[in-house]
Amino acid sequence: LNIEAPSDVVKDYEKATLETINNPHMALLYKLPVYKDLKKKDKIYYCYNLILDYLFSSSGVISEKWLKSNIIKRLVDYSVVSNVDLDNIIIYNINDNIWLVIDAIKELFSGKSKLNMTNDDLNKLKKCHYGVTLQAYDSVSSLSSYYVYDLFSSANDFFDEYKEVSSITLDDINEAFDNICNAKTSVVVLTNK
Repeated sequence: LNIEAPSDVVKDYEKATLETINNPHMALLYKLPVYKDLKKKDKIYYCYNLILDYLFSSSGVISEKWLKSNIIKRLVDYSVVSNVDLDNIIIYNINDNIWLVIDAIKELFSGKSKLNMTNDDLNKLKKCHYGVTLQAYDSVSSLSSYYVYDLFSSANDFFDEYKEVSSITLDDINEAFDNICNAKTSVVVLTNK
């Protein structure tokens, strides 16, 4: 069975009502280009994660600014999804004014401004990434799970991942940022009304 992901965004906007939620929820999906070269695909995947950490982590340059200016009330969540024929970024938030958040995120990735990440910023992000990844190997059960997973997948083990992340340059980061800025988007909104 060979099922390919659609090459385009199927819906630009979807709204659903859920009576059990108190505050509106939003998800903004960025459909990214798929790299056929798996080494390049892995590198760009790590770049996407580093960019999102740089912007939206608890110490991220955007999170701090948006919290102070009341664009967001809680941190933005995000994930990078990468499969053989599908690469997406999904950005989530819960907020009274979700359209303010959606517009701010779209403006951020509009391509009108640069990322302005420095080499110092990138090196700090890499060190944080190494630390978080090492924490995943902190118990016998985690180690055995990862070992078995590595045996049956083509995913990088920690040492491959370390080499891949350590080789990332600002040029790689800027390429990934441009991919996000040029990606097609889809908005999903959940409200209680």
